[in-house]
Amino acid sequence: MSDFYAVKKGDNLTKIAKQYNTTVKELLKLNPNLKKGGNLIFVGDKINLPAKSIDDIDMNVPGLSLERHKKELSQDKPVEEKQIAKAKKPAPVKPKQPAPAIITPKMPEPKKLQQGEFASVKDSLSQKVNKNFDVRTPFLGSAEDLEVILKNTPLRGQGKNFLAAQEKYGVNALFMVAISRTESSFGKHISFGGRYGKGNFVGLKVPNIRTFEECIDKLGDTIANGKYYYRQNKTTIGQIAPTYCDYRWGDDTTKYMDIARRDILNTNYNG
Repeated sequence: MSDFYAVKKGDNLTKIAKQYNTTVKELLKLNPNLKKGGNLIFVGDKINLPAKSIDDIDMNVPGLSLERHKKELSQDKPVEEKQIAKAKKPAPVKPKQPAPAIITPKMPEPKKLQQGEFASVKDSLSQKVNKNFDVRTPFLGSAEDLEVILKNTPLRGQGKNFLAAQEKYGVNALFMVAISRTESSFGKHISFGGRYGKGNFVGLKVPNIRTFEECIDKLGDTIANGKYYYRQNKTTIGQIAPTYCDYRWGDDTTKYMDIARRDILNTNYNG
């Protein structure tokens, strides 16, 4: 059985015969209808070709390839060169990435306590107070802890204000509570007979102190910012005592602070 060739624009019998290694005479013999038409061919006409092996095809014909010849010998419709799929290059092989290292987060080391710092309220309250106590060390307890000392006195309810002054001025709240006992038995006996204001229960020589809250704030401000205390590096009870009053005042305030410390510890932390 003969193969077929579909005529394309620009073809003629001589060109087709040469392309398929045959003669015009052979093509006319295989296509008797061409003789009737005066050897004329038209685009799309199918022309019988002599059956030949692929090896007989002239591979030197410009623009032809082995794949194209195979297509033209096996299909009724010619295959244009631009329709032949180009061989795809193999995708480059990406190098295998090593698995990411598993990093175990390093746990932070426990904070080392500096001098004057405590791990807990109970720990802080377990430390006996003496005149070398640095009053910049904060009281770690709560307002409720201070109310253990203040609840049956005129200063009941002022625990929160002592803590507020500590936060604001950096003066130990329990130390200020102890001063109030030394000076006026927690507000029962206003210093100097109220000469410096009815709210002055800590012996400050500051006029017109009208309320306990105002007095507590002024006490913290005086020790933190007054020129005779922190500003002269007087930060322990023993250093502050001679300026605030006298050495006996320092002994009493130290004693009352230590009593208050024990009472809070026994009431709220040793249950």
